Amino acid sequence: MRGWNGGEIIHLGAEAEVSTGTWYGREAIQKIRRPRGWRHPDLDKSLTNRRLTNEIKLTIWLSSNNAPVPAIWDVDLQEARIIMEKIRGRPLIDVLKDAEHDDETLLNVGRSIRILHRNAINHGDLSTNNIIITDENEAVIIDLGLASRDYELEGYGVDLHVLHEIFRASHPEIDNAMELVLQGYESLDAKYRELVRPARSPAGKYVVDVIVEKTDTGMQYKMQQPGQTEPVFVNRDTLEQNLQLLKDQHGTSLYTKIIIPSDSKLLHDEAWKFTQEILQKYDYYYQQA
Repeated sequence: MRGWNGGEIIHLGAEAEVSTGTWYGREAIQKIRRPRGWRHPDLDKSLTNRRLTNEIKLTIWLSSNNAPVPAIWDVDLQEARIIMEKIRGRPLIDVLKDAEHDDETLLNVGRSIRILHRNAINHGDLSTNNIIITDENEAVIIDLGLASRDYELEGYGVDLHVLHEIFRASHPEIDNAMELVLQGYESLDAKYRELVRPARSPAGKYVVDVIVEKTDTGMQYKMQQPGQTEPVFVNRDTLEQNLQLLKDQHGTSLYTKIIIPSDSKLLHDEAWKFTQEILQKYDYYYQQA
C-alpha cells in the first residue's frame, strides 16, 4: 500500500494480522483481514468485504464526531487492508493484569463506551482487548468489525454485559471494576443534562399575552393577563412599564407570550426585533440564561 513502511507484527489471529509501521512518516497500524480457509472462497470474500466496509464506515463516522476511536487514514478493499492511527497505550487487559490502573482508568472506560452508545453504535465485541488505555489514561475503543448502528437499548446492554462477564472471569480480583465503569458511563449523561436546558414552557408560569401588529396608522400593542376576558390597548411605554411590574411580582415565573396576528403588516425583521427585545427583558427563560 502506498506510503506504508512496515514494522513488526503485534498480533496474528485467526481473522486478522496487525502490524506497526509508518504511513507517510506518521506512526500507524496496518490491519489485514486474513482469509478463512474453512469457508468457500466466494463466501469468505463477501463476508470479509462486508465486515471490513462496516468497520471502516462506522469508525470514520465516529471519529468525525470526536468519539474515542482511532482515525482511519487509508484503505484497500481488494487487499482487505486498513491503515489507521496508532494509539500510544496498552490494551485494558494488560493494564488490569499488571495493576497499572486506578479508578479514573475505569471511569474513563465507562465514559468512552457511553460516547459510542450515544452515537447509536454498539460495539458487538467489547472485550478488554478492544479497549486501549493511552499514556494519558484515556480509553480508546478499537476493532469495530462487529459493530452496528442500534437504536434499541438491548444492544447497548449486551456490550456492558459482555464486559462485565470478562471482568468476572479474567479480573475477579478487581471487585468494583464494573461499578466504576457504570459510574463513568452515567456521569457523562449527568454532565450532558447540565449543559442542556429544558425547553421554554408556559407550564406552571404566569402567562401574559402581548399582541403586536402594524396597521396603516402605525404600531399597535395590546396586553392580556390571566383573568382578563379581552386584551387591553396600551402604548409601547405603558406595555413595558406593565411588564416590568409583572416581572417584579412574578420573577422567574413570568412567561411572556408574543402574538403577531397573521394579517399584521409587520415585517419579519420588525417582528424579530420586537420579540427579542421583549423576551430578553421580561421573559423568565431569558432571565435564567
